Formats: sequence, structure tokens, C-alpha cells
Amino acid sequence: MQKSITYKQVRWTSEGRDLQSLLQRAIRKLPAALDRHRPVDEQESAFHALNHHRSQDGALFSEVVQYTQGQHQQMLVKAPNAPEYGLEEYPPPENSDGHEREFLGSQLFFVVDHNHVALVQSQALSSRHLERYLRWLLAERLDLLEQEERFFLADQVAPKEKERITRSHAKKIRLGADLVTRAELPQSEARELVQHIPYGRGAELLRAAFGDRWKAMAHFSDALDEANIEVALEIRYKYRTTPNAQEFLDQVAISLRHAEPEDVEVELSDGGKIKGNDLRLSAKLRVEANNGRVDRQQLCEQMTDWLRQQIDRGVR
Repeated sequence: MQKSITYKQVRWTSEGRDLQSLLQRAIRKLPAALDRHRPVDEQESAFHALNHHRSQDGALFSEVVQYTQGQHQQMLVKAPNAPEYGLEEYPPPENSDGHEREFLGSQLFFVVDHNHVALVQSQALSSRHLERYLRWLLAERLDLLEQEERFFLADQVAPKEKERITRSHAKKIRLGADLVTRAELPQSEARELVQHIPYGRGAELLRAAFGDRWKAMAHFSDALDEANIEVALEIRYKYRTTPNAQEFLDQVAISLRHAEPEDVEVELSDGGKIKGNDLRLSAKLRVEANNGRVDRQQLCEQMTDWLRQQIDRGVR
């Protein structure tokens, strides 16, 4: 099984903080996993929880799991000669030991070495979810942070791509986003009055372009989710530019490592192109898996080794 690993650096609003030591304190204070689960929906049925954890060569390896309480698992029924597969639902199994069972929704694995982080994320559990969860655990659940104290997990640009931008220089930067909407029901609850309001980065770009006029335009009778409309911001120079402007363009290109990778493309002056995924410091790992269940020990060792390599190379 192949997994993508990404490097993050912990940035604090205050001096002298260490994420690894804070998490170790949190685990000591809350040794039971049930005490570390956080509801992530209004119904308080879906949860994120810091689950498995261990020390590995001085670093902390852990995972965050996602599950929905009482959620059933669907299975296909492959009847011979049937025109289509049937569907059956199975609830979490009951056991005589009295312990509740839940189907696992997703996992995110991470290693922390002081303020350096390496993570293997999934579609359902990303670095943003990890950041929110750790803030909740340290600040709200345990009050280990000061009231105004904040941290975030910052992407680092891949050295190879940074060198390409510095050597060849950015000529054109494209930042795109799909235009999507969400339904808003008026107080009358009349179905014919439902409005579909744009939101997200695509809507923000249009709001910046149209100003006050956008509010009057941003109402649709149907959803735009399948309309395949993309909004794009393009920054470029036409024929030539000044050294200061070129430096600005290069810095913008490098800073876009924080954007969603599929939304970013940088065109260099030599004709080369860099996609958003290539801007981030990341790599591929091969991990053994049994029926889809990864070998934690092997993953732990590989993630820790990779993180230490990045630290030894002097990531900034």
C-alpha cells in the first residue's frame, strides 16, 4: 500500500511552546481514549479522537480516528444472474464483553518531534481536521494554552521546487476554485423560495471582483455544484517586468503551498509548470497492509525516519 507523507511546521503566536511536550501532557492527563473524543457535528454523533500513540526514537507517533456513533455499514449482495447487486445494512456488532463497537470511518497518522510534524492524511481526515482537533484538545478540553495563544500547521515548500522558482522565476500564477452553492431556506419555508447562495473560495474571488454588486448577483434558483463553473485568479506579467516585481511574483508562487493543491499552477519563464502538490514538502511511502489495515509499527518507523531526514536537512 502506498501512502503520501507531508511535512508541517508548527507556528506559534507565542515563544517557547513545544507541541510534542503539550501532547504528551494531554495524554498523561487523559489516558482513556473516550475522554479524548470530540463531537464534530451538531447532532454529536460523529467524533474525532486521539487514539493509538507511542514513543518512537524520542518522537511521538499517534493517530486520529473518525467514527459515527451507531452508523450502519452497507454491503453488496451478489446474487447469481441478478440484474443488479442488492444492498444490505449491518449495524455495529454486539459483544458479550459489554464494550461498544463502532465502524471506523477514517484514520490520520502523524509524528511530532518538538514543533516538526509529519502526517499521513486521508480525504475524510486532513491536516485541517488535525489542527482543529489539537487546538480543541489542548485549549478547550484541557486548558493547556493561554487564552489568546494560537498555533497552526504550516506547509513548507519543497526545496527542489523552490530552487526551480528562484532559478527560472515565476511568469504566471493561477489560483482556481469551483463555484459551489448551499441552499438557504427563508423563514416562510416555501420550497419555491429556496435560494442557492455561493460560498467558498470561488465566491470570495467573485466578491472581491464585483464588490457591492456581488450581493445582488449571488442568488440562484438551482444549485451550481454540477455546473462545472470554475473561478480563477491569474497573476502574470505580459512581456517583461522589474526585478522587484519578479521577486514579488516568486514569493507569491512559493506562498501558495498553503492553498489547496489542486487549485494552484505556476508557470515559469522557461516554460516549465509546477502544480500545487509539487510545492509542498512531501513523499511517498510503501507500507504493508492486511485487509486494508496498515502495519502501524512499520508506518511509525518510516514516518519518523522521514521526518528526521527533513529536520537534518534543515527545513525552514
